[in-house]
Amino acid sequence: MRDYADSSLNFDDFVDKYVVLNEDYVDFKAKIAREQMINAGFIEDNIIKFSIRPFDVQYAYHSNLRALWRRPRPEYRNQIDGINEFFVSRMNSGKRDEGMPVSITRNGIDYHFMAPNAVAFPVRVSTTQPASDGLFASTEPSLRANLSAGARAYLAALGAPDPDASPAGAALLWHHALAVGFSGAYLSEHAGGIAGDWPRIPLPGSLAALTASAALGARVAALLDDPQVPTRAELGAVGRLKRVGGDDQGFEVRAGWGAVQRGNVVMPGRGRTTERAADGLPPGLGDRVLDVALNDAWVWENVPTGVWAYTIGGYQVMKKWLSYREFGVLGRALTLDEAREVSRMARRLAELVLLGPDLDASYARVQGDVWAWGAGG
Repeated sequence: MRDYADSSLNFDDFVDKYVVLNEDYVDFKAKIAREQMINAGFIEDNIIKFSIRPFDVQYAYHSNLRALWRRPRPEYRNQIDGINEFFVSRMNSGKRDEGMPVSITRNGIDYHFMAPNAVAFPVRVSTTQPASDGLFASTEPSLRANLSAGARAYLAALGAPDPDASPAGAALLWHHALAVGFSGAYLSEHAGGIAGDWPRIPLPGSLAALTASAALGARVAALLDDPQVPTRAELGAVGRLKRVGGDDQGFEVRAGWGAVQRGNVVMPGRGRTTERAADGLPPGLGDRVLDVALNDAWVWENVPTGVWAYTIGGYQVMKKWLSYREFGVLGRALTLDEAREVSRMARRLAELVLLGPDLDASYARVQGDVWAWGAGG
């Protein structure tokens, strides 16, 4: 991106060097975008973590230049600071096998982070505006919880802490919603309504129940959004990278997981897996596992079938990630750390599977004592 903003490197030379940003697309004119980028200059703070799909964190150069970004959404960008969380959902289900209809992240997200499209709700709202936005722009940071008047009244009636006073207080309701949204019992009981509309989340009738549910949601949030989060020790064998022989292709993903179709659209492929009986894994992960092929020489072993099938927002998490890393799509081998990221991903998903009974039990407790709107102040 520094070179993209460098006026000494002409358009053709840039294209020869990088072979990117050289073709016109819908609302993207390659040469006009390059000229605007040169005029604006490179800004290092514009590089942000950007989640393309659940568990698929990349980087983006976000700019408010409309020639570069079709919909830059500066009001959304102003909320992304790497600390603030965003609760993510969608207006309705875009796929029959949607899996979990909610997620959470501290990163920017792609519009298709969930199918058919995703909406990110900031847990806290910054009212600070960059000085360049206008004469009366604020320069002092100001954060408040992103809650409606009704939500604030509910928390006050329960005796909850001031949600504007701390990130944990602001996240209390959002983490509760995440815990309910990841309960299989909730999804099964309300499948029709959830498919056709926003998920409707029941609210607990007591602060103790809300706090307990939110604590579970906070653990779900960590597993969803932190690639380095420590997982349970007994999950160490899940998704282990293993050499199985064959010609050494390094970590080039060559197992048919994805291919580029017309219009540069990446379509998932069938890939290669070998199913076998599980051995030595914690109860709750099922009795069958897959060895998932990286190429002829390497596999990720001991991936429980429930982990492999885990779906968020309409995307089968592990398979979707691999589809973008097939050698014919990515154009290079994975680094060792990227190969190990698949192992970490499998373990995080495995812990989410193991949390299922606790999430269902928490949802059952909430259903047994639901807050009665209109009767509780």
